[in-house]
Amino acid sequence: MPKPVLFDESDVLRRLAEGNADAFNQVYTYYSPILYSEALRFLRSREQAKDFVQEIFTTVWDKRETFTEVEYLTTYLLTMGKNLAYQHWLKLSKEDLAKKEMVFIIKSQERVVENELEGKELENLLERTLELLPRQQKQVFHLAKGRGLSYKAISELLNISPNTVKNHIIAANQFIRKRLGYASSTISLCVAFVYHLLAK
Repeated sequence: MPKPVLFDESDVLRRLAEGNADAFNQVYTYYSPILYSEALRFLRSREQAKDFVQEIFTTVWDKRETFTEVEYLTTYLLTMGKNLAYQHWLKLSKEDLAKKEMVFIIKSQERVVENELEGKELENLLERTLELLPRQQKQVFHLAKGRGLSYKAISELLNISPNTVKNHIIAANQFIRKRLGYASSTISLCVAFVYHLLAK
């Protein structure tokens, strides 16, 4: 329960509305401990509670001319405090949401950059690995993986049997998997993707 008011509120509010500094000091001296206690209960920070009280009384002084219309000052100030607290928490919530969205965007961009770097690294590594293949094996692999030609089409183009084409592809895949050290399913996907880039 708030302590009893020891001054004539209507008189103080009238003088406050007129810009009387003594009236303001009376209101501040009496109500600041009450508002500080409420602010501390919600904010759980002494510094924030002090700043909060100062903000309330800054508003009181800025709007002093309207205080002749105030009937119950305690209720008015506590309501003002609750409204300011709500605005404070709303602002913090928006800032927190903005921070989370920014973190998400930054992390997403980091993943994009990392994926691009990994893709370039894999592309360079695969390109160097392909250079180590025997000439005809590399040629067959390029036509099959890079150009998408069938074994039959490659055999006719290079004048070799479809079975020879198949053996070249199998040997090239085995060499690439061994050289890069990946599992067969993973490297097959990577080879297909990266070689598609190389063939452009």
